[in-house]
Amino acid sequence: METRITFRQISAFAMQYGAFLGLWGLATGAFFVASFSRPMFSSLFLTFMLFSPFLGLWVTFRFRRHVAPDVFFPFSTAFLHTFLSWLYASLWVALGTYIYMAYFDHGYVFDAYLENLKRPELQQQMQETGLTQQIAQMTGGETPESMIEALRSIPPANFSALVLYVNILFAPFLSLLAGLVCQRRWRYRA
Repeated sequence: METRITFRQISAFAMQYGAFLGLWGLATGAFFVASFSRPMFSSLFLTFMLFSPFLGLWVTFRFRRHVAPDVFFPFSTAFLHTFLSWLYASLWVALGTYIYMAYFDHGYVFDAYLENLKRPELQQQMQETGLTQQIAQMTGGETPESMIEALRSIPPANFSALVLYVNILFAPFLSLLAGLVCQRRWRYRA
């Protein structure tokens, strides 16, 4: 018995799983911001960020189990579901980024970066590796501190758009992987 999986069904499941992936992305961002004041959160941030693609695979496997538990599940369906899930998730993360940067941050992230750049051991390390000179050459004489100050002037909507852009840029690659891994070319025999 074949089941026909429609675009509407794929999109409905992708919206639900996209909300879940979006919450995961928002938690990842929260750990990133918290890592400035408490270094233990940086390992949580890294763990959440690296686990995200596997979570995308997991939701596509879960979708396959719901709509095609024992029948053919094509590459295109797995690809489309994963792509839409990441698209919806990126909308949630972009919205969360905008709200945080516009109403809650008040320059905290940039102040934390500047504070780190002023540490003598980091300045010495940047001088020894030639990073300070490289930054000056690439930016026409700018210092790392002035670059952070320039970032401070960027509106929250631009940061939100950047998050959306990066997620949309990587979504096809993650969807390709999920399509290859989650497809089922054969049918169970009863």
